[in-house]
Amino acid sequence: MREVRREIEKGRTLPAALINMMTEVGFLPAMGVFRAFGSPKLTFAEFLPVIEELSGPDGSVRWCATVAAVRG
Repeated sequence: MREVRREIEKGRTLPAALINMMTEVGFLPAMGVFRAFGSPKLTFAEFLPVIEELSGPDGSVRWCATVAAVRG
């Protein structure tokens, strides 16, 4: 985690490897377009723990992931 944090701080962006991993596991694109809006995706309650876990490396990961996931 510290290595990822350093890489984010140094590059001032999320590393491509992290973005690729998030895409491979199905987080991106639009994992957070909620069922309440007609999507077969996660409920808001299911979405929150995922975002919480993503914030481990750096708060900016949580911010970017949330924005990307809900923009659909």
